[in-house]
Amino acid sequence: MNHSFENVTFETKCWENDWRIVLNAERLRRMIDACHYTFARKTLFINNVRNKNIVFKHAETLVHNNVIDNYFYVEDFASKALLHFGIDKESFKGGYYYSIQELVGIYLCSTEYLLHFSGDAMIQKSEAWIDAAVERMKADPSIKVANPSWKKDLAEAKAESFSEDADFYKSIGFSDQCYLV
Repeated sequence: MNHSFENVTFETKCWENDWRIVLNAERLRRMIDACHYTFARKTLFINNVRNKNIVFKHAETLVHNNVIDNYFYVEDFASKALLHFGIDKESFKGGYYYSIQELVGIYLCSTEYLLHFSGDAMIQKSEAWIDAAVERMKADPSIKVANPSWKKDLAEAKAESFSEDADFYKSIGFSDQCYLV
């Protein structure tokens, strides 16, 4: 099943030590295709790279080949995102440079939902879970985040949950590798 509610943006990010891997078109296509979802937008965030013009050139190729729709340089929007959310850069206590992209991604997202993948994440078991998660979030406004299980053995996910139903374990945490908000 591959639905499109036209309200989910796919985003991933790259930085100096992984942009050559993340910007590989086939890898990025596999990352997107494994979601079994037609996204309203597919966005790449570029963060902390030595030569942004070289990375931009590679990102432009991905746009030209319809792998992604657009890309953004995180630092161009960081100050606005911090101001928007009322967060001080120093409050990150050293984690600013690897955490700011997520805030910028939320700040720039123009769809109702945002699916975030860290650059090194890849869904191993390809399933159509986004439709079910969106439907669940719409039905229960207390649910703010969904993510696929990060392990094949669901015992750990079950142990960390406070309830479950046919498709989901409910808990108070989520993975920063892949999440739908």
